[in-house]
Amino acid sequence: MAIGVLMVYSASSTRAGIAYQDSEFFLWRQLTWALLGLATLFLTMRANHRNLEQWARPALIVSLVLLAAVLVPGFGHSTKGAQRWFRVGPMSLQPSELVKLTIVVWLALHLSRASDRLADWKRGILPAAGPLAIAALLVIVEPDLGTALFLAAVGAAMMLVGGERCETLERAVDAAAAAARPGEVVLLSPACASFDQFEDYEARGRAFKEMVAARRT
Repeated sequence: MAIGVLMVYSASSTRAGIAYQDSEFFLWRQLTWALLGLATLFLTMRANHRNLEQWARPALIVSLVLLAAVLVPGFGHSTKGAQRWFRVGPMSLQPSELVKLTIVVWLALHLSRASDRLADWKRGILPAAGPLAIAALLVIVEPDLGTALFLAAVGAAMMLVGGERCETLERAVDAAAAAARPGEVVLLSPACASFDQFEDYEARGRAFKEMVAARRT
């Protein structure tokens, strides 16, 4: 963050000096937002993320509505051919930045609750892919291809790793054995074998080998 602030100052000092007679104009503005970001980070780290569950759906709906409203002539502010912002006095609000947060929270909530039915298109995939596709299409219309690609990449990654979880190492081995074909390599996430289930790394390794050996017989 410090390097970013310095880069902003390096790139903007001349322009700020000419336009505002203050070469540090953009530096102090960027520094203010950086400090606000740090304060938000500090508070978020100490908050219970479970409290976000009840707000996940309403926040997603609001962000999608704002994303659509910004495209309405007279509502959204257009600059250099792109209509991405709301003007509120001297400040501007970009709904696509808000949707980056709400889509991640919604996907995390849905995938954690529907991990056992992701193979079901209607109940598993559609509630995740639908809002993601709507958000990406609205962002493309602005146009903002970079943000659309970001949403698609994050959404795809979360859906990829949001598959069915196994509560124990034994269940994970059973699931892997059922899904894999001879000669294939299977990678198991450490989450399927929490360290509090074993004394140490060696104990977990021995347990894994014994489970695999038992299924060969």
